[in-house]
Amino acid sequence: MQFLQDQRKRSKSKDQQGNDSRRGADGPAESGRSSKEDAEGTGASEAGPGTSEKKARVYTGRGVRRLLGMNDAKDYLRTLDEIETAIRILTKEISRRQKMDQEIDGIDSRLQDERHKYEELREKMTREIASLTDSRFQKVLYHVYVEKLPIWKVARIMHYSEDHTNRVHQMALKAFGEKFFGEGQK
Repeated sequence: MQFLQDQRKRSKSKDQQGNDSRRGADGPAESGRSSKEDAEGTGASEAGPGTSEKKARVYTGRGVRRLLGMNDAKDYLRTLDEIETAIRILTKEISRRQKMDQEIDGIDSRLQDERHKYEELREKMTREIASLTDSRFQKVLYHVYVEKLPIWKVARIMHYSEDHTNRVHQMALKAFGEKFFGEGQK
C-alpha cells in the first residue's frame, strides 16, 4: 500500500510541475486548450519544446482521473504482480522462521533431555564413588571425574605430590572397576 501512495504523490507532483510549465501565472494553457479540455483530454499531455519529460496519458471513464496516480495502465496492472511477489517473499520468510522455531524447539527438548541424563548420571556416579571404602579413592575419583579437575589440582587439594596422586588415582580406578564391573582397570 505504501508503494501505491508513493506513486500517487510522485504523479501529482509531476502533474503540477507540468501544468505550471504549460501555463502562465494567470493565463490559459499554452497548448491553446482550456483547463477543462486539459482535464478531460484523452491524449497525452503536451510538454514544452525541448523538454524530455515523458508524456503522461490521461484516462477518462467515470469522471476524469488518473488510475491511482500511475503513469500508465501497464504500471497499474503490474502492481498486482509486485504485491504478489512481496507476499510470496514474506510467506517464504515466515515459513523459514517457523522451521527454525521448530528446529530450536527440537534442540531445546534434546538439551533438556541431555541435562536430565547428566544430572541423573552425576548423582549415580557420586553415589557409586561414595560407596568405595577408601576415602582417598573417593576424593580422587570425585575430583577428577565429577568436578573434572586436573590431577595437579587434586594433588594440591589433597596435599599429595602429583606422582602420589597419580598412584592413588590408578588404585582407585582399579578398586572402582572391581566393584562395579567385576574386573580391574589398567
